[in-house]
Amino acid sequence: MLFRCLGLLLVLLGNSMAGWSQQAPGARSLAGPWPRLRASGAQRPGNTLVFRPRLAMRYRWDVATAAWVLPQRETLTYDAQARVSSSITADSATALAYRRVQYTYDAAGHLVEELNQTGNGAPWLNELRTVSAYDAQGGLTEELTQRWSNGSWETTAGFRYQNTYSSGVLSEQVVQRFASGSFTNETRFQYTLTAGRWSGSVAQRWEAGGWVDEERVLDLNWHSWEARQPATYRIQSAQPGGHWADFQWLTFTYNAPGTTVSLAETALPGGGWQHLFRFTTLTDAQGNDLGYRQEDWDNGSWVVNTELRYLLQYDATNRLIRQVEQEYSVADARFINRQRTSYGSFQDIATAQAPAELAARLALYPVPVTGTAEVELTGLPDALAVPVQVRSLTGQLLWAATASARQGRLTTRLDLRGLAPGVYVLQLATPQGVVMRRFLRQ
Repeated sequence: MLFRCLGLLLVLLGNSMAGWSQQAPGARSLAGPWPRLRASGAQRPGNTLVFRPRLAMRYRWDVATAAWVLPQRETLTYDAQARVSSSITADSATALAYRRVQYTYDAAGHLVEELNQTGNGAPWLNELRTVSAYDAQGGLTEELTQRWSNGSWETTAGFRYQNTYSSGVLSEQVVQRFASGSFTNETRFQYTLTAGRWSGSVAQRWEAGGWVDEERVLDLNWHSWEARQPATYRIQSAQPGGHWADFQWLTFTYNAPGTTVSLAETALPGGGWQHLFRFTTLTDAQGNDLGYRQEDWDNGSWVVNTELRYLLQYDATNRLIRQVEQEYSVADARFINRQRTSYGSFQDIATAQAPAELAARLALYPVPVTGTAEVELTGLPDALAVPVQVRSLTGQLLWAATASARQGRLTTRLDLRGLAPGVYVLQLATPQGVVMRRFLRQ
C-alpha cells in the first residue's frame, strides 16, 4: 500500500516530490553530488561561464582493512550546455578503460538516451541503453530499457505514459508496463483541478479488463504550486462497497538553504492520527546534497531507520573537490564509510545564452520583487515546456518550475517569499538558449 502511495505522490508532483530537482536518470546514475551551475570567472558576451570536473576518482571502503580500495578513474566530457555527454571509467592502476556511458539530450534539455558500452574503445561494444520520449509539455511519455542482442536493440522493460492536459496542467495519466513483448495497462491517475492547480487525485489499478479504485489524495494544500512543493495532503484507501477510509496524512516543511522534512502520520482505527515516519533531505548552501534520514515513530519517540550523509569539501574558489558517502549503522550507532569521490581537472564552459532579441521580450514584474512576481516571455513555439529557475549569484538553485507557452506566450508566477532580501538571477532555458535576468528581492 505504501509503495502505491509513493507512486501516486511522484506522479501527482510531476516527478519532483517535495522540491526534489527533476534530474534525468542518467544524471542520477553518475554518483553525485555534481557541482551546481554557477558563474565562474569573467563572462563573455552572450555567454555564461560555468565549471565542470573532467576527472572523478572513486574509491570503495573496505571494512575489514579499514581502508579505501578499488580506485576507479572516471573521465567526463560535456556538451555546449555543460551537461554530461560521456563518461569513461577505467582502472586507475592500469588506465585500461572498460566502460563508456554516452548521454543524448533533446532541444528542451531532456535526456533521451543513456547508452552503456563495454570494452576498451577498440572498439566500444553496445551493452544496454535507456531511451526516453517526452510530450510538448515536457511530460515523460515513454521510457524503455534495452539490451544489445544479435546486432539490434531488444526491449527488456519499460513504461508508457498517456498524458492528458487541461490548460497545460496534467489532468490524467495512464501508465502502461512493458511485459512479454507488449504494453498493458497498469495504473491510472486522475487529477482534480481547482483554479488551475491540483487539489486532489485518484489512483486506480487495471484489473480484469477495467479500472478499480485503489487510493485517493484529498485536502491538498501547496507550499508552492509553481515549484510543485506540497504543504499537506490526506491519503485514503479504497474499501469494499465503494467506500473510502483514511490511510495517511502527510505534512511537508521547507527550510533554508534546502532542507525538506516530510512527516507521515497513520490513521487510527478510532479516529485521529499517529506519527508513522519522517523523512529529511539536506542540502548545503551550494545546492549540493548532504544526504537524507528516515526515522520511525516507536514507543513515543523518533528512532533512526536509515541515514545517509555526504561530507563535502570545497576549494578556495568554492568548487566541490571531494565527497565522502557514509551510511549510519543502527547496530553500531555510528556512521560507516561507503564511497569516496574526488573531483579535479576542472574546465570552464561558456554556455550559450539566448539571442538579445528574445532576451528583450522577457518581462519580470513588479520590480523590485517583494514576495511573488510574474514572469512573461513571448515569441516561443506553442506548447513548449520551458524550465524556469531562480539562482543565487553564486549559482545555487533556489526555486524551480516548468512553464508552457500558449499562443507563443509563456507566463508563470515566482513564489520567493522564502528568500532573503538580495540580488538573484532568473533563468529560462529555451531552445534558442538561456534567457537570464538579474533582479532585486526586497
